[in-house]
Amino acid sequence: RYATAIAVSQITGLRLSVAILILGGTTCAYTAAGGMRAVIWTDVAQFTVFTTAIFAMFGAILKAFHGDLRAIWGLAEAGGRTTLLHLSLSFHDVTLWGVLIGYFFINLASYGVDQVILQQYLTAKDIQHSRRSLWANALVGGTIMIPLFFLGLGFFAFYAKQGLAIEPDGVIPHFALAYLPAGLSGLVIAAIFAATMSSVSAGITAITTATLVDFYQRAIRPRASMSHYVKAARLVALLWGAAATLLALFVGRLGTIVEISLKTNSFFTGVLLGIFLLGLRVPRATARGAILGAIIGMAAVSFVGGYTTISFLWYSPIGCLTTMLVGWGMSVVESTCLLYTSDAADE
Repeated sequence: RYATAIAVSQITGLRLSVAILILGGTTCAYTAAGGMRAVIWTDVAQFTVFTTAIFAMFGAILKAFHGDLRAIWGLAEAGGRTTLLHLSLSFHDVTLWGVLIGYFFINLASYGVDQVILQQYLTAKDIQHSRRSLWANALVGGTIMIPLFFLGLGFFAFYAKQGLAIEPDGVIPHFALAYLPAGLSGLVIAAIFAATMSSVSAGITAITTATLVDFYQRAIRPRASMSHYVKAARLVALLWGAAATLLALFVGRLGTIVEISLKTNSFFTGVLLGIFLLGLRVPRATARGAILGAIIGMAAVSFVGGYTTISFLWYSPIGCLTTMLVGWGMSVVESTCLLYTSDAADE
């Protein structure tokens, strides 16, 4: 919401907070009304708009340089934007090792244990369709990163040539409004809407499902009718959407959009993955051990993020390993205590 609201604010002149509230309300409405089916089909349309806008913008940049790719690369290289391999062993910079290891943990958590992705697996007809979807996502996702990389270089070169300094979060809206014809500028703005609304709607659906099934259905109304649960799901979706919208009003203080996304993902995914691996790979793992491991894991990541200059790429590995080690240790201690207690009672 925050990302899209920046574009809407620049286009319409609305205050950023008003734009966030409008976009949040729109996304909540169609997610609550249509559920997972609405999320999937709007994602399909949004992806089409998003990819078309990428090539449209790069085409406009290429036209501005009269098709001279060398000129674009030269300006980007002069600005230090073409260094692909940073082999430093520093934990404080964005390095090759940080990207490989950090993103390994982030993606393993996202595609292995995150409810946002898992709910989409479960909408497939069978396991074969789920596997095909996962492989298609890997293929398309990896492929789309290539034009995105060159689009970033193109933006840097274009504005370097113009002698303009634009805030990172405002580059695409500014370019669309200032340098694209009316039709293409509308397409780009629609792509910004698509990229944000698709991820937000999926997130609302995921957390609504977890809340309804794991808490409401088990602890509050375990034997209600299906129609009751559908109505409850819509209400919960609206409540979580409202909470996310309010959070978006303050999230801009954390940095640029890319930084916000990566930091928040790295902050939570490691602990989530640690809990899952603890239950999967440690036969003696206990609920108390997992809970304590998660608490210490979150504390460790919070300390690293708040009091050190370690790169956010290492947050996820730190959270995962801390959660697993503490959870395993606590589980061993608890199991040992129970064993001694049992032996003493037998005697």
